[in-house]
Amino acid sequence: MKRALWVGLAGAALFVAAHPPMLGLGGQARFPGWDLTRVFWADLAFMRRVLAGGELPLWNPYDRAGYSFVAEPQSAVYDPLTWLLVAVALVVGSAPAWLAIAKPILLYGISAAGMDAYLRERRLPPWAAALGTVAFILCPRMDKLKDQSALWPVAWMGWLLLAVERCVARPGPRSGAWLGAALGMSFVAGYPPSTFRMFLIAAPLGVVALVEAWLTAADRRAWALRLARAAGAAATVAFALSAAQVAATVSILGGTLRAALGEGEVLRSTIVPSSAVGLLVPQPATGPLLLYAGFAPLAGALAGLALARPARAVALAAVAALGFLLACGGNAPLLPAALRLPGFSAFRIAEHYALVPAVALAIAGATGASALASAPPRAARALAGGVAALLGARLAFGGRADAGAAIAFVVAALVAALALAGEHRRAWIGWALVVATATDLLFASRPVARILQPMPDLARAEKLARAAAPLVATRVADFEWAGRRPGPHAGVRDFAGARPALADRSYMLLYRAARADPTLLAAMNVGIVATRDRKARARLDASPGAEALAGPPGLYRVRDPWPLAAWVGSAELVRNPSEVLERLRKTRGPTAVLDEADAPEDARRRLRGLAGARASVPARVVTWRANRVVLDVDAPADGLVVVAESYDPDWHATVDGTARPLLRANLIHRAVELAAGRHRVEFRYLPRGVLALSGLWLAALAGLGVLMLRRAAT
Repeated sequence: MKRALWVGLAGAALFVAAHPPMLGLGGQARFPGWDLTRVFWADLAFMRRVLAGGELPLWNPYDRAGYSFVAEPQSAVYDPLTWLLVAVALVVGSAPAWLAIAKPILLYGISAAGMDAYLRERRLPPWAAALGTVAFILCPRMDKLKDQSALWPVAWMGWLLLAVERCVARPGPRSGAWLGAALGMSFVAGYPPSTFRMFLIAAPLGVVALVEAWLTAADRRAWALRLARAAGAAATVAFALSAAQVAATVSILGGTLRAALGEGEVLRSTIVPSSAVGLLVPQPATGPLLLYAGFAPLAGALAGLALARPARAVALAAVAALGFLLACGGNAPLLPAALRLPGFSAFRIAEHYALVPAVALAIAGATGASALASAPPRAARALAGGVAALLGARLAFGGRADAGAAIAFVVAALVAALALAGEHRRAWIGWALVVATATDLLFASRPVARILQPMPDLARAEKLARAAAPLVATRVADFEWAGRRPGPHAGVRDFAGARPALADRSYMLLYRAARADPTLLAAMNVGIVATRDRKARARLDASPGAEALAGPPGLYRVRDPWPLAAWVGSAELVRNPSEVLERLRKTRGPTAVLDEADAPEDARRRLRGLAGARASVPARVVTWRANRVVLDVDAPADGLVVVAESYDPDWHATVDGTARPLLRANLIHRAVELAAGRHRVEFRYLPRGVLALSGLWLAALAGLGVLMLRRAAT
């Protein structure tokens, strides 16, 4: 445990040292961007905001006219690290950017500690374990962990492999529980597709370990029974940790962009078969560069094929080849053929499979280098010659003599020396090789490491909030004017915000159509629209439905926005979403336009019978919180109350305490049928089964905490 802590601290320190601008060296401090500051930072601010208000972070009303926060895996609601940072945010009273940046730093520490623990479990010498760990955390692919939440689960790769090894070698409920913990933690870390890609590495190595354990077991029957109990414990813990996230995500999946994922999106990649040279030489293009894992790990992997245990070495080589071909996407035949298998067709971004060869080479390189150091003299001399040939190929494909070539020459010399030196010098050479490999990877990763940005500025978000303040009952629409998702940061309800693959398809149709259409924006309860796009500004300038505000250019007031909630006396039923859009464009006040597919037959009959002679009546908002909305409605006749916030099947409505079915109106709005008279209408967001499964998640974390304390005590 102590070694894991020290290695973790070293890994976190190495991450910071690999990015000098983060320390402010050489000028203004610069920090990771992309998912970290555009998505996770705002999510952190939102969680702090709602928890401080006494609610759970289930529904986010500040983005996309509202969306299921708990159902979006990249929110990482079930990641204990997220809650650690939220706890700090609650203590300090805000969620500053540096707090979000703490997450990748922690993840680098977890990555380093886990890989070192796994390689030490393989009985590698300390320098060889350090070599594999450095190759893992410093390769260009892992450098993107700093700003891509898609890679956050990979921090648990080493721990997952360690848990597999121990579960197979010493099966039982405890080792099974740790395996389930590693699986569950990777799944809830922010991007489940990465857990699937980790499985492509762990499964072949697990099969090799199973065969080895079976062949060496003294009592195979007893071993198999213990393994079955371990598998049961693993499945139980993994289910307990991930079931709430799975249930929440599955509940919205059918209506999202990801459900309509096209084959072209799955197969798109900048990596081609000829990019395989990137395994040997860092490439200028970012996609192929992500394949590089260091010269020493590649040399060690080739040595391992000749010297290490054949099954394990061959498995790692096959895993690396599999990952490379999958990363090629549609540029190679493997992924198109694999789309017929479960899992492969569910994820975008084929280049993320570049993770697989990077991890395989880090492990194989450490194992092979250790085997090389203890090789017989004749084999050592032959392998030293092979390293020289590999260096020649590196220099030939590199095309120029530069610092990278010089580093490769030093690394190759150290690898050859490792094979030829006496036993008493191998450890010193091994540690020198670790330092040289770190230098090699730091130099190769510079193009990726430089992807940093100045500390994000929320000044525009604050200006947008001030502009919206007089219109307290309306929404804003920030089309990249303020950026950084001003809703969660400034506490304003934004029609735009983040739009990941799990965004609702109907919302995205409306979003694209409404970017510069004041009529549609007004129908979405938008009172202030902000945009930097010159063409959009020209259209808004020419539109009678919007007027420019004094102050920074790009801010507009939308005339006559719909109220947050209103009673309407009629409903129009149309045949498809496009017709809904057309009707909304022609409407100048609150109405209910429903796609016939969104209303049951009995509801359609009642809606067609509404008189619709009266004007709409705004509802009085009693309570408008993240997960609960309460309205008082004085309905002059039978009709509907329409709420200008996103529909979700897990919103539940009551009228005067009696449950009523929820309808989808105007593509994304919530609507409930209402009889004439005064009514108290309440909406609550209660995802089916998620709260109960969240209790199971808490129980699993508590149980794992007890196991950790008991282990530390012994």
